[in-house]
Parts: sequence; structure tokens; C-alpha cells
Amino acid sequence: MNNPSTEFQTVNDDSVKAEADRIQTVYRKRSLSHHYSWFDPSYAFMIQQRNQVLLKLLDQHAVSKHFNDFNLLDIGCGTGAWLRTFIEWGLRPENAFGIELLQERVDVAKCLCPTQVNIQQGNARNLPFADQT
Repeated sequence: MNNPSTEFQTVNDDSVKAEADRIQTVYRKRSLSHHYSWFDPSYAFMIQQRNQVLLKLLDQHAVSKHFNDFNLLDIGCGTGAWLRTFIEWGLRPENAFGIELLQERVDVAKCLCPTQVNIQQGNARNLPFADQT
């Protein structure tokens, strides 16, 4: 007789792999320069608004006072834009970690981010970090 927990795990693993494959397909279709260009005024405005709101939230929760002491993991880091933003705001590069499904985006992130930032290709389902870190 099959163990129900094993069957569930197999189905779950298959669906997780299918979703990771779907995400990779969708993101590979996007042109990095087309969707995320600072020369597009609407993109620049959106980023400025987003940053203003996030900085205010971080300050309201007193995160800003100890920001350089935090470890940050960006799941789905893409080309590392958030990692670089947090570093600009005071996060130490050695405390910044990123994981991304698409190797080509990992390669770009590694070129654009400081060398101390740990960026790896992988799936958030199986993080290459110890629990509670």
C-alpha cells in the first residue's frame, strides 16, 4: 500500500516544478531593458513612489536605525535591483543575499551588485541557507 504522505509529496513536488518552469518561461519572454528602463518616465516615477513609501514604512518601524545590521534575502531577486537599492539605503553588501530562478538574471545581478553580495541560482522551495538565518 502506498504511503499517503509520500504520494502527496510527489504531487506537490511535481506541481512546484511545473510552477517554477512556468515562471521561467514567462520571465524569459520579458525583455529586461523594455520593461524596466529608467528612460521610461512612468517606470522612473513608479520606482520613486515605491521607494518613498518603503522608506517611510521602514522608518515608522524603526528599521532605519539598525538597517546596516540586518540580513536580507531577496527571493526572486532578478537582476538585483532591490539588493542594490537596500545597499544604497545602508545595508551592508555582505548582509545581502539573493536567489533567482533564471541563471541569465543571476549573471546580470552578479555583474551589477557589489562582489560581497551572495547571489545564487535556485528555487525558493529549496533555499541554500540554514533555517532561522
